[in-house]
Amino acid sequence: MLKILFNKFYGVSLKLNSIFFLNLSFKLFNKPLIVSKAGEYYKINSQGESIYIHNLRRIYIYLDRTIGVKKRLDHLFDEYFLNDIQFNDKDIVVDCGAHLGELSYYFKDKKIIYYAFEPSSTLQTCLERNVKSNIKDYEIINRPLLDVEKQVKLYLRDDSGDTSIEKDYESESESVESLKLDNFFDRNVKIKLLKIDAEGYELEVLNGSLNIFKNIEYISVDLGFEREKGTVNTFDSVNKLLTENNFKFIKPNKIRMTYLYQNLK
Repeated sequence: MLKILFNKFYGVSLKLNSIFFLNLSFKLFNKPLIVSKAGEYYKINSQGESIYIHNLRRIYIYLDRTIGVKKRLDHLFDEYFLNDIQFNDKDIVVDCGAHLGELSYYFKDKKIIYYAFEPSSTLQTCLERNVKSNIKDYEIINRPLLDVEKQVKLYLRDDSGDTSIEKDYESESESVESLKLDNFFDRNVKIKLLKIDAEGYELEVLNGSLNIFKNIEYISVDLGFEREKGTVNTFDSVNKLLTENNFKFIKPNKIRMTYLYQNLK
C-alpha cells in the first residue's frame, strides 16, 4: 500500500515538475535521493555519490530495487564486468554508448585514459560534467561508432535510454557523421577494455574495429534484444566474429544480456 502511494505521489511530483515535491516524496517514503536543479539539468545525490541527468523522467532507474546512485552504479559495474579486470595506470578504456558517463565513476580512484563515445547531443553536457568529476585524462566524442563513415540519422530516444540509428516514425532525429574505431586510434594503440552498448549495432561497431582487434585485451558487450524494435539480439553474430578473431568467451551476466571476452593473444 505504501509503495502504491509513493508511486502516485512520485508521479504527481513529476507532473508538477517541482524539485520541492520530488524531494518531499523521497523524504516521506525514505528514498535515499536528493534532487537539485543544475542549470538546464538535474543533479541527484545519494549514498555518497552524485550524478547529473538530463531529464527527471530518468530518475526511475535510481529507484529500482530501492537503490540510489551508488547502488545503481555498482549494478552497472557488475553488468560490464569491471571487477573482473585488473586495471593499471594509463590503461585505455573505450566506452561505446557512454550515455551519461556512468562507467567513469568506477575509475575515479584510478589513473586510466577514458574515451567516451556518445552520439546523442542531448546528453553531452551531463556526460561532460560526470566524466570530468571522475577522470583527469579523458576525451568525449559526439559521434556514433559504425563500420562506415558517412552521414546517418540518429533517432533521439534519450528519455528511454535507447537512442539509435534504427529508424522509427515517432522520435525526433538529427544528422550525424559516423566513425570507425579503426580510423580513430593508431593501429599500435593498446586498449585494455572496449565496452559496447550500441542498441543492436554491436556487430557494426566491431566490424569497424577489426584492424585494432589484436590490441584490445577485453571486450564487454551488451547483446540484448534491441534491434528491430526489441525483437532481435546480436549474440550469435557477435560471438561468431569474436571467437573467429581469437577472443575467448569468459562469462555472461546472469541478469542482463552482457558478455565478457578476452583476447587470447
